[in-house]
Amino acid sequence: METHAAESNGEKKMHHQIIELGVSTLSHPQQKQAGMNHLVMELYHCNPTALVDRQALSAFFEHLPAQIEMQRVSPVEIFDIKTSDPTDDGLSGFVVIATSHIAFHCWPGYQAVSCDVYSCEPFVPEQVLALFDAHFQPQDSEIYLLRRGKRFPRVAKHLLEDG
Repeated sequence: METHAAESNGEKKMHHQIIELGVSTLSHPQQKQAGMNHLVMELYHCNPTALVDRQALSAFFEHLPAQIEMQRVSPVEIFDIKTSDPTDDGLSGFVVIATSHIAFHCWPGYQAVSCDVYSCEPFVPEQVLALFDAHFQPQDSEIYLLRRGKRFPRVAKHLLEDG
C-alpha cells in the first residue's frame, strides 16, 4: 500500500489508504464503524521533533481521547526505551481509555512511529488519522483497520441495535 503527501495551498495533507482486516470493507468512510475497532498506524518520515518531545507527546495523548469522543481513565505513561541498537531507541507509551487503549512507539532513528487505537466503541478512523497527521506530520504510512470481536456478545448487541 502506498500513501503520499499532497500540497494544498502550501500545506501538505496526507492521503491514506486504510486496509480493513476482516471480511467486509469500510462501508461508510468518514463515519463511525460499529464493533470493536483496532486502528494500526505505521507513520514514516515524521517530523523528527514530534518523535522526541516528551512534553508534546504527553499533551497530544492526554487530549486525544476527548478529541475522538473517548474517555481517558489513566494518565499518559511514557517510557524512554534503550536497546542494544541505538537506532531502535525511542519513547513508548500508552493511555488507557474506558473502552480500551491507545499506544505508541517512536523511532527517531528511523523517523517513524507505530501507533494503535483500540476501542469497543465506534470511532471514525479518518478523524483519528487527521489528528496523528497534524501531530507527527508523516510523509508516508501503512494503515490497517481490524474489526475485532464481531461475535462478542456486546458487539453483536450493538450491531443488532444499529442495523
